[in-house]
Amino acid sequence: MTTPHPKGSHEEYETMPWAMLADELDRGKNRTLALTVIAAVAVGILAFMVVRSIRQPPGTMVEAPPAVESAAATTTVAVTMAPMTATTVIPSVTVPEDATVAPPAADAVLYSEEDLKAGVPDVDVRMAVVTAEWFVSEYFSTGEVSDGLVPEGSPPREVPEGAYAWVEWARAVAVDGIGSGRYDVTVVFRAMVGDAAQPIAAAPPRAVLVPVLIDGTGASAVIDLPAPLPLPPRAEVDPPPEADEDVPEAVAAAAVEQSAPFGEAAVVVGGAQLEGGWRVVVTVTDGSGASYPLAIFVSG
Repeated sequence: MTTPHPKGSHEEYETMPWAMLADELDRGKNRTLALTVIAAVAVGILAFMVVRSIRQPPGTMVEAPPAVESAAATTTVAVTMAPMTATTVIPSVTVPEDATVAPPAADAVLYSEEDLKAGVPDVDVRMAVVTAEWFVSEYFSTGEVSDGLVPEGSPPREVPEGAYAWVEWARAVAVDGIGSGRYDVTVVFRAMVGDAAQPIAAAPPRAVLVPVLIDGTGASAVIDLPAPLPLPPRAEVDPPPEADEDVPEAVAAAAVEQSAPFGEAAVVVGGAQLEGGWRVVVTVTDGSGASYPLAIFVSG
């Protein structure tokens, strides 16, 4: 039954079959839930197959798990996945036909292959230097000389009894490549000399030219006796500032402290004030008892 609305525009329901409506709603919810579960299972199977197809070689058969059940039936799905490849697209670049390369600037520095190799000593040059320094160290020292170091057929050295000579240092200062594997090496050296009548002392430095041959295998040999040479010339420079100024006490103390590693009993002789600090001359006594003037720069 219905009762008309006072205004006559609507009807008011006094009796409704609520139990029937509730049953219908429950059946609808159950169907929705079942469909949702089936859809989720299908998505999971598809994802599993895609992942396996990526990890396995092309053409591999991918099977779904054997026990997937739904309200309708139990279904087994077999899918053959095609090989998956990734393609990288590189954008094309169009170069104008009238494009030109600008020439290097007028002040640009261009290096040749020879220039780039100039800073790396050649293996043969290094071998020639080592051979010449080795030869000078033994030839001008008393004692036995290594076999094969002196050219064959050279006259023997004559060393008086009691004479002593020992090359303290030998340094190659120039190498001249003559060709055919020959290198003329200029060596400067100094020897400590003495005999029974006089104590051992340092002789003045001397220079010699040592001709060295490097064969195709890299072996080396001195091919002639050394030739005497004048010492390399010294550069002309201005003398340092005279140390004729009184040095402040703080500067003198700093100079003495800096000279401590060399010896003891440092004495400040004087100094000269320069731009940025002081040039201080000190005398320092070493372990032998000798005193040596040293120049120390103290900033400030």
